[in-house]
Amino acid sequence: MTDTHIDDLRDTLTHARLCYEGWWLFECEHPKRQQIVSAYGQHLGFFNAVHPALYVTFAIKLASVFGGRDDEISLKKIPHVDQITGFSELWDRGRLFHKYRSKVIAHRDIHIGTKTFIPESGFLTNDSLKKLLDDTCRLFDAAAERLNVREVHSWTLEEDFLSLVSVITQGQTHCVPQREVL
Repeated sequence: MTDTHIDDLRDTLTHARLCYEGWWLFECEHPKRQQIVSAYGQHLGFFNAVHPALYVTFAIKLASVFGGRDDEISLKKIPHVDQITGFSELWDRGRLFHKYRSKVIAHRDIHIGTKTFIPESGFLTNDSLKKLLDDTCRLFDAAAERLNVREVHSWTLEEDFLSLVSVITQGQTHCVPQREVL
């Protein structure tokens, strides 16, 4: 596994985390829930596209690090990752999620109905999805420390999302001044 592959895994997990966070802001009982609902209602077409797209992207990105083919960049390819406590159990959960992604989200297998597969996958709640994401990021971070490379980025989009919601609900004509882009 090359440094480019490690960077790809880090970026993939960062993207999955940001998409989960964005999707969850639509789903959760946030203190600014009323503002979020109001903004959603004012731009229904936009948010009806973005909301599920965040979930789909999260699922595809997270599941991709559990790919089992030889030509895939996956967690299993990280040197000595199998020596990290909890790897086997996490890999098994991740492979179930990969199957869910493959059968329900990415390919929509005709032989497996969503209602029958989701309980079998073990991902019944948002908490179980968040736990898989967090556990995967922790495992990557443990491997990154051993390899002396950077961990998963700790970026968040909540502040920017809430700024956008504020602009929409208050009828402002501009957003918060731009910050320097990385």
